[in-house]
Amino acid sequence: MGGCDRNEEAVCYCPLCDENLCSTCVEEHSSNRIQAKHHGQLVNEVKRDADKSQTPDMSTKCAVHNSRAATFCCLSCRVSMCDDCFANHTGHKMELIRNFDSAACLKTVNKRIEQLSQQHATVEHNLNQARAELAAVDAQFEKCRSELEAHFGAIEAFVAQQRRDKLAALGKAYGAR
Repeated sequence: MGGCDRNEEAVCYCPLCDENLCSTCVEEHSSNRIQAKHHGQLVNEVKRDADKSQTPDMSTKCAVHNSRAATFCCLSCRVSMCDDCFANHTGHKMELIRNFDSAACLKTVNKRIEQLSQQHATVEHNLNQARAELAAVDAQFEKCRSELEAHFGAIEAFVAQQRRDKLAALGKAYGAR
């Protein structure tokens, strides 16, 4: 078998080219017009072909969306799934299903990345808005606190003056006797 000259671990095998491919080579392979129609096979699937008894059911349909083609198999849950269901299996051991259309898969992944980028931009915008609103609330709070301090300071000064005046008047009244 031929292989990647980057000395990276092979993740896919192209039976038509008889080559092991690293993740970078897979991307290049699927972007090439001629090779885009090649159907890759994960290296660990090639190694596992000898032991079919351990292969999970990889039907060609998504277990959740029956009308959609399955492109992944979750080895943890032992179900096949479409690209949309992939995110629901985060952290699980996954494999690409043999004979997948790598160009279509790459297009779907890139579309999902674009959607997530747009969602990220929206979240970032909302976060900046919330920060601005929080700063306004903080400023209003500080203004109210300052006004209360001034108000109660004036009351305390008034009460202190009244106390002094009343004690002085009491002292005069007591001393006049």
